[in-house]
Amino acid sequence: MAPWQLIRTVSAASTTETFTLRNYLTYSFRVTATNSIGTSARSEEKQGEMTPPAPPDEDSTPGNITSKGTSPGVLTVSWDTVHPYYHNGPEFEYVVRYRTEGETEWKEAVISDWRTNSFDISAGEYENIEYSVSVRNQEDDGPEPVQQGGTTGEGRPSAFPSNVRLVAISSNEINVTWDAVPEEDVNGAVKSYNIYYTMSNAQGSEEVMKCSPDETSCVLGDLQAFTTYEIAVALENGFAEGPRSQAQTVTTEEGVPSEVKIEKVVSTSYRLEVTWDRPVLVNGIHIGYHLAIAAYDDDDTISVWHNETFENPDILSSRMEDVEPDTKYEVFITAYTRVGDSAPAKRDTTTAAAGKPQMPGQPTLNLAGKEFLNITWGKIADDVAKPDEVRACYKPEGDDDECQLTAFVDVLDDDHIFVEDLDESTKYVVFLEFKNKEGIAKGGTNKFETTGAGLVTGGSALAPWLIAIICIIILLLLIILIVCILKSQKGGKYNVSDKEKQLKDENAPLKNNDGFAEFNQDSEFPDDVDGSQDSLNSHPDGSEGDSLKEYADDEDPSKFNEEGSFIEEYHDPKTRSTDQREGGTSTFV
Repeated sequence: MAPWQLIRTVSAASTTETFTLRNYLTYSFRVTATNSIGTSARSEEKQGEMTPPAPPDEDSTPGNITSKGTSPGVLTVSWDTVHPYYHNGPEFEYVVRYRTEGETEWKEAVISDWRTNSFDISAGEYENIEYSVSVRNQEDDGPEPVQQGGTTGEGRPSAFPSNVRLVAISSNEINVTWDAVPEEDVNGAVKSYNIYYTMSNAQGSEEVMKCSPDETSCVLGDLQAFTTYEIAVALENGFAEGPRSQAQTVTTEEGVPSEVKIEKVVSTSYRLEVTWDRPVLVNGIHIGYHLAIAAYDDDDTISVWHNETFENPDILSSRMEDVEPDTKYEVFITAYTRVGDSAPAKRDTTTAAAGKPQMPGQPTLNLAGKEFLNITWGKIADDVAKPDEVRACYKPEGDDDECQLTAFVDVLDDDHIFVEDLDESTKYVVFLEFKNKEGIAKGGTNKFETTGAGLVTGGSALAPWLIAIICIIILLLLIILIVCILKSQKGGKYNVSDKEKQLKDENAPLKNNDGFAEFNQDSEFPDDVDGSQDSLNSHPDGSEGDSLKEYADDEDPSKFNEEGSFIEEYHDPKTRSTDQREGGTSTFV
């Protein structure tokens, strides 16, 4: 029930009052009197009759009428519902009238449930729709509605941009141009043109660049030089992206390589070596390298430049002979293509002091073998003269002859000397000679012993863990070999004892429940049995199935030589009669 409302206050002399109410409603009334003291009690409630119906008025018109494309080809019209208080009569209905832009005939949808607040208009994708929402009841139509417009939901574009053109305008830029998709194929409002690009024959992920809807060309930037790209273009509207154009390829122009990485710079007193690695990105046809080495005076100014060009990308090192000792050098190296050079890689170094080389101390052993020794030397301090070459002088301990010399080893190539053609298990006295352009210096002496029987010692050649692994492998091989031999021998012989046991079990008398065999002298033995021992297979049927019976009856005892004298093995000689022990034709099986 609706709450009570104060309709009007009248003078004390009035006993009647007339006023206007909403149509098609039943009202209840009550009256109170008021003076300066207060208000009287309410009169008894009086229920009047229902007011007569009438057509909907302005208050019956739905408010907040809006529309929105909610899905492809659908326009959803919504409004605020009208409460029954404002229906003004029975059979209150909403009337939605609509037509596609350009049509003359209106379509009409009637909604009888006053709680409904929306209606879906179906038409083509992204179609302009004219519509209105009005009301009516049994009496008549409501006020004339206001016509409004909306657009159905967008659909997926049905065509791709045509006539796509690709032009490489630099080593890292490509210009992409296309023709716009026809309006009838957009099926919505153009949101953007999307350019998809990826490197051909590469595992790199695909990238996309979005261009504004009114553009038909864009420039892709930050690309890799001298690289082929696959490119396709697609249109995107407010609903979805359409199909892509057929992928096309274009190659960016050649550029300069990425920076070279200098691996190391090694210097002695009078020599210098630079080693580098290839650039990660060649960005073109790699021709070679440019190497520059600058020498600095004491006041840190460049005094000498050494420039060298290598027209072979496989050359990755260079040496300078006759550099100045105790001098600071700076190394610059670039890789280059037909376009130009990369950014230079730099490294500083200072050559060692002048003079004859300083000795690093005694030689040390890297590895010793049966007929060789692998010998190295310690680190030489940076502030003293360094050698360019090293050789070993060696002889057996106690030998009064002159020592033998190895060939010189370039310290820029190796950090050890290999002494060969030695005697095994022999101790040698060894010292090293260090040489540069100023002369030769002799290093400290040490003693090393070659191994015997092919053993190798020194360093980690035969560490304990390696010896343990070798022993385990040998043990496993021996176990496998023994198992294989046993299996082969077991399968190649006839096991007489198993056969005898089988026949004996078949002829054994059955046992009673107590586990003892029942003995029946009359049934088990014939009357003419004397003191001689019966054969193991005395059962008449068993003698036909055992091939050993044939060998037992044979007069040639040599047939049993392979198995040995198995008579004694299977029979107790004390229980046999004399003729059985002496005779060669007794029944064995």
